Amino acid sequence: MRAYGLIVELPVGPNHEEPALRFISAGIAQRVVPRPVVSSLPSGHLGICLVDGVILPVVELGPGATELIVCELPRKGRAGYPSAPQSTETLAVSGARALASGAFEQRGACVEYAGQLVEALNLELLQETVSARHQ
Repeated sequence: MRAYGLIVELPVGPNHEEPALRFISAGIAQRVVPRPVVSSLPSGHLGICLVDGVILPVVELGPGATELIVCELPRKGRAGYPSAPQSTETLAVSGARALASGAFEQRGACVEYAGQLVEALNLELLQETVSARHQ
């Protein structure tokens, strides 16, 4: 079985010096755009930017980014306020560098890229970061 999407490289480690590969499904990763000016918010890991006339929350994963990955995630309802079906939330990820796009062999919860098993990026955690700032 094949999974379609992006392979991205993220900086990890205490000084962001070690690269880690992650997979983002094509159903979530909508596009890769040059990184515009991102205004920081007090949280330190969240900012905002303007992409195609729309203000987007930006989750900063690391320094030195030259691109943003615009993602659409299913919107989670807050306690007592269910989301409408098919409702999505758009956010941008900064600090991840797109390495490859296309169809990748799926191996359980991972995909295979260049002989390595690559886990999916935990976008629910990113979404929780954005949602926590909106409450």
